[in-house]
Amino acid sequence: MKLAAAYARVSTKKQSETSIETQLEDCRRFASENGLRITAEFTDKITASGSARRPGFSEMIDRALNHEWSYIVVQKQDRFERNNIEEQVLLRKLEEIGVYVLYAKGNIDPTTPTGQLHRWIMSGINQFYIRNLQDEINSKTTKVAQRAYFLGGIPPFGFMTKNIRDPEASRTRRIYEIDENEAPVVREIFRLAAEGIGYGEIAERLNRDGFRTRNGGAWSKITLKDMLRNEKYVGTYTFRKGKKHNYHAQRDDSIRIPGAIPAIVDIDTWEKVQSKLTSMTRLKVSTHTPLLKGFVYCGDCGERMYTCGAKYQRYQCGRWFRKRDVKCISIGEKKVDSFVVSYLRKLLSGSIDYEELARGYNEQAAMNNMDFRERMEELERQEAEFRGMIARATRAILEGSPLASELERQSVVVSAQLEEVLKKKERLKNNAAVYISADTLEKKINDYRELLNGDHFAQRRLVEEVLGKVVVSEGGLIEVFLKGEDEASRTPEIYLR
Repeated sequence: MKLAAAYARVSTKKQSETSIETQLEDCRRFASENGLRITAEFTDKITASGSARRPGFSEMIDRALNHEWSYIVVQKQDRFERNNIEEQVLLRKLEEIGVYVLYAKGNIDPTTPTGQLHRWIMSGINQFYIRNLQDEINSKTTKVAQRAYFLGGIPPFGFMTKNIRDPEASRTRRIYEIDENEAPVVREIFRLAAEGIGYGEIAERLNRDGFRTRNGGAWSKITLKDMLRNEKYVGTYTFRKGKKHNYHAQRDDSIRIPGAIPAIVDIDTWEKVQSKLTSMTRLKVSTHTPLLKGFVYCGDCGERMYTCGAKYQRYQCGRWFRKRDVKCISIGEKKVDSFVVSYLRKLLSGSIDYEELARGYNEQAAMNNMDFRERMEELERQEAEFRGMIARATRAILEGSPLASELERQSVVVSAQLEEVLKKKERLKNNAAVYISADTLEKKINDYRELLNGDHFAQRRLVEEVLGKVVVSEGGLIEVFLKGEDEASRTPEIYLR
C-alpha cells in the first residue's frame, strides 16, 4: 500500500474545526478507495487572503521532499495552494521526485497529461477567485469607511469608540467618540505647538507635569509628531492614509471626510499648528539638505561623498569615512555648490542658436531611432516565435500528445522567455528618441534659467534634471559632468583652487 499525507485548512473566521474534520474525512475516504494509507495529517487556519504563514503546510512539504510518502491528499485543489505561480513551481518540484498531489473532489489525476492540463487551468481559476474576493472585500470596506465607521485598530489618544446600530447592514458598528479624560491633554499639546514650542520641549513639559500616554509610558518626539499631523483631531475622518513606513504619505485611494467625527481641536488652532510645522520642516530641509546631495563623487576611489561637520559643512569620501583605506578627499560644501551654480549659469547665459541646437539634437535622435527600429524588429520576431511555440504546444497537449508532460514543461520555460521579451519591448519604447522643435528648446532653456535664479529648492530641481555628477579629486580639483556625459566622453568643466 502506498503512503500518503492528508492536508486541510480553513481560510475564514466563519469556518471552524468542523470544516477541517470534514476535509480530512473526505481525504481519508478517497485514500481508502484508492489503495493509499495516510500516515500523517496536517492542518492550518489562515485568513481569506491566503497571505498568512502556514506552519502545517510548510512542515508537510519539507517531509514530502524527504520522500516520507508518495502522495499528498487534499479535499479540493484550492485547499493546497491558490497562488497559481507558486503552485506550479511547487507541484513541479514535488513531481520531479515522484510525489503527487491528489484531490478527493474534482476528478483530477495529476499523473496523466490530461489531469495536469486540467489542474493548470483550474489553478488560474482559483487565482481569479482570490483576486475577485480581495476586490469584493476592498469594495465593502470602502463603503463602510465612507460612512465614517471605525474599522479596527487602536483609536488615537483622546478618542474612544462606542457601538451603534447600522440600519443598512442590520448589525452593530463602532464610531469615534471623544474620551474626556484624555482630550484635555490633546488640547494642551496643540496649544503649545501653536505657540511655536518644539516637540522636545512639549514632551519634556508633559512628562514633568506627570502626564502619560495611554499605555502609561513617557511622551516622545515621534508620538507628538504623529499626533500633531493627525486630521482626526480636527474632526476629519481618514482611511487608507499613508503607507507602511510613512503614515503621512499621499495615496490616490485615501478617504477623507471633514466633520464626520467629533473634533477635539478647533480649526484655528489646527491651522496654526500646521503652519508652524510646515515652517519647521522647510527650515530643516534648507539647513540640512545640501544642494548637490547624491551627485558628488570621490575622484580617488569613485565612492560617493557625503556631507559632514556641524557649523561648516564639507563633502567627504564615504569610503575613507568607513574604512580609512583610501586618501581622505574632502572639500567645503559651499565651494562645490558655488562652482556648480556658476558653471550652470555660464552654460545657460548668452545667446543661443535654438535652430542649430534643435537640428543637432534631431540628427542624433534620427540615428538613435534607426537603432531603435532594428532592435524593435528583432524583439517582435522573437515574440512571434515564442507565441507560435506556445500555441503549438497547447494544441498538441489538447490533442492528447504522448509528450504532453514535456510540452507543458517547455511551455513554462518559453512563457518566461516571452515575458522577458515583452519587458524588453516596453523598456525600449520608453527609451525611444523623440524629436524637438527650436521653440520647445527655447522654452526649456528659459525654464532652466528661472530655476537657476530661484531659491534653494528651485536650484535643487535644476540639479536633479541636468546634472550627471560632480567629481572631486585631491588638491581641490572639481569636475562637472552633465547627464549623459562621463569621463570618456568629453573634457569636463574644471575648477582648481
